[in-house]
Amino acid sequence: MQPEIAHREALDVIGMELPLATERPYLIMYAWIALAPRLGEVRGQVRPATLYGVWNHHDDSPPSSYVVGVEVRPGTPAPPGLLSVHVPAGRYAVLRHRGNIGRIGETFRALEEWFEQTGTPHVAAPVLEEYDTRQPLSDGYAFPIWMPTG
Repeated sequence: MQPEIAHREALDVIGMELPLATERPYLIMYAWIALAPRLGEVRGQVRPATLYGVWNHHDDSPPSSYVVGVEVRPGTPAPPGLLSVHVPAGRYAVLRHRGNIGRIGETFRALEEWFEQTGTPHVAAPVLEEYDTRQPLSDGYAFPIWMPTG
């Protein structure tokens, strides 16, 4: 698996936050479930069929929280209990995960190894998982992971 380098436009995501997700990744699925009944409260949705998993950085620290949400128009306020995350425009290493979501860690490790092997710099910005909910659920389900780079 070889990532591609691509430019990504900025986007704003409003969704459900799971704090300290790196310490409790087994709870991520519940954040997705908790978001479902709240999606109707989110105004200004840009592409409602596309949902994002956002590994959110606070300052220059490693990702600490996970936000599952939907892209919204800039300036859209988050409903109470939901969080707004700004993802800056920039260069990203993009790698598609395909198949069992339980093996997503392998795709993240492949991206990390690529960064190490190539000496490509990381940028302290959110990391995105981009899910097209119109895609049929199957063993071949695929989605891109966007990791910021310099």
